[in-house]
Amino acid sequence: MEELASGLERYFDFVEEHAAGFAALLRGGPANRTGEVGEIVDGVRRRLFRLIQKQMGVEEPSPVLRTTLRSWIASVETAGLDWLEHRDLERPMLEKMLVEHMAALLGVAAAHDGDVARLLERLA
Repeated sequence: MEELASGLERYFDFVEEHAAGFAALLRGGPANRTGEVGEIVDGVRRRLFRLIQKQMGVEEPSPVLRTTLRSWIASVETAGLDWLEHRDLERPMLEKMLVEHMAALLGVAAAHDGDVARLLERLA
């Protein structure tokens, strides 16, 4: 979880530094999901997914873990957009909430998948 927190800090450094581009990429309409822009956004998501998977020491995630991680990544993106728009939440608190969000999601996933339960025990 410490590595996740560190990664989120770097992620939000990027979001803050490239606010306009970040928002434009993620808020682009359905037409922007094809072609080069869509490939960039999807590539970043895949890279982040693989990085988290690697840090967790998981070679092949189960469907439950895969869905959980992809859901969390979508939440982080949405939280980043909301934060840029409103800036009414201190960034360290947002980052802490997102780490806790991951822990909560893994807890729910563990109730449905023994592999995730074992992973959560190992990570704790």
